[in-house]
Amino acid sequence: TLSHTETLSIGNVSSGSLIGRRFQSREIPQFKQGSVFIYRFTSIQTHKATYEMIEPKKREYMHLEIARSQRQLMSTEDIEENARLIAINFNEGLLHVSENEEKIFIIKINNIAGKKSKLEKDLDSSKTFNFKALSILQTLPEYWSIDQKLAFTVIEEACDCLFQTGDFATIESLTNELFQNKNIRKCSICR
Repeated sequence: TLSHTETLSIGNVSSGSLIGRRFQSREIPQFKQGSVFIYRFTSIQTHKATYEMIEPKKREYMHLEIARSQRQLMSTEDIEENARLIAINFNEGLLHVSENEEKIFIIKINNIAGKKSKLEKDLDSSKTFNFKALSILQTLPEYWSIDQKLAFTVIEEACDCLFQTGDFATIESLTNELFQNKNIRKCSICR
């Protein structure tokens, strides 16, 4: 008996286009919930094989829609509790996000995920989340004028992560870049 079941939710995808002819419906039980097909797998290998058959661009959209649904349907507490999972899904679909408001949310959720990872002593994940937040932040025009506190917090967390991993050269590079930014003088937090 298998003790583990994997579930994959895919919006508006027919089973024929997702799953090759090799798989029979009895191997991959599916059910429809609204316009979403949900596939339940009894094997991690079957889950991975099926996931790999989805075109990479469709996977990005799938992750983005899952993250957007999580954000919409979860309470604030649930979002914070599941920050890492939500951040991973948003990060996978990030190329398809164009609204600055949504990017700011993704920065915040990566920041929360980075802090949670740091608390659990998972410094590699913390560094990944914090630098994802930083890279998104740097794509926003005039990010210091959008949300100074968020910008400062993201940079502070990234530097803290670098410090804990002993990457002092990158800290120096990041802080030099930070202090060369003319908007830092306008930042009320840094005065």
